[in-house]
Amino acid sequence: MHALLHNPDFSAARTLREAIAAVRQLKAGGVGNRVLLGYGPVARLNPFQALLYSAFPAEGLAVSPVYDITTMPALTALRQQGYESVFHLHWTAQILRDATDEADAEHRADAFLAVVDEFVSAGGKLMWTVHNVLPHDVVFQTQQSRLQRELVERCWRVHVMSQDTRDRVADVCPIPAEKVVYSPHPAYQEAYPSYWTREEARATLGIEPGEIVLATFGAIKGYKGIARVLDVLDESWTHDAPWRLVLAGPPDRDPQTRELLRRAARHPRVILNAGKVRAEDVQIFLRAADVALVPYERSLNSGYLLLALTFGLPVIAPHGGGPADVVTPETGLLFDPASRDDLSRQLRELPVLVGPLARQAARERADQFTARLVSAEFARQLRKDVAL
Repeated sequence: MHALLHNPDFSAARTLREAIAAVRQLKAGGVGNRVLLGYGPVARLNPFQALLYSAFPAEGLAVSPVYDITTMPALTALRQQGYESVFHLHWTAQILRDATDEADAEHRADAFLAVVDEFVSAGGKLMWTVHNVLPHDVVFQTQQSRLQRELVERCWRVHVMSQDTRDRVADVCPIPAEKVVYSPHPAYQEAYPSYWTREEARATLGIEPGEIVLATFGAIKGYKGIARVLDVLDESWTHDAPWRLVLAGPPDRDPQTRELLRRAARHPRVILNAGKVRAEDVQIFLRAADVALVPYERSLNSGYLLLALTFGLPVIAPHGGGPADVVTPETGLLFDPASRDDLSRQLRELPVLVGPLARQAARERADQFTARLVSAEFARQLRKDVAL
């Protein structure tokens, strides 16, 4: 049954080897609380997981990647040496991604839940991070919702990164309050190179000194509301200074996205970089901007929001979820994602976010979410809960 999800390149033996190496490394450092945390799916191109776990070893938790999430039961082998085994599940989209129809989706969900049951029956503890209400590109919504509900039932802890997550996901997968552990999304200090000046970045992108530049960064997808932003900017821009929109990131293959790319490529005020952005080039697009635009029509958490604040960019973001926890009046404006008129109103207030004072406020806000602080507190919460 597990063959539906299994990645033959990453065996259970490799998962165990990685776990043993993590435990030995912790012992060599003279710390350790006999807690092993495996995590997956592993996202190496995104520094999020490295930031989230950065303080765990110093807090005595061994951390090990699990490249094939169906091999999580291998972690429990270390229970014989007195280690508590926690598997931290992140994104669930891959579990049903290759399903061909509803019956196949049900089968894949059952196959993964059987893996979880094997892990839990062997004494493992499951934790799941609720990154989104549902995966962005979900096809089989009924089966995905059932999968999430049954994961919550099996969870020891459910990690949320925004205070209103339980309310936002209640219709899909109710989460008992006693299972919730809150730890916000960390900011990105030192995760990306940051040596370009604002002037160098703007000159490189061909931006004139007086232009107001909004930037949206990350995967280009239809749900992110970029087409609506272009409509509002074209129809409702009232400021004396001209605007530019920087749109950088890899697009998906959705027809809606392809139409957006065609429109953006023709638009004289859009700077389009439709492709993967090298880590060293992230700074160019963010240093050149005045304000980060997080125009999502549906989203629960936003890593880009924390990345923007880290680079000193105030933000315009949807109200609710992570943005509502992070954005202050000094660092951004929040809009109702269901209202195009509200987005237009917030864009009219844009000048209050432009300038060195707003950029300084953004950096100071990001400093309250450094990985060092967020990761250490998260590790302490888990260490305490494991001991209960």
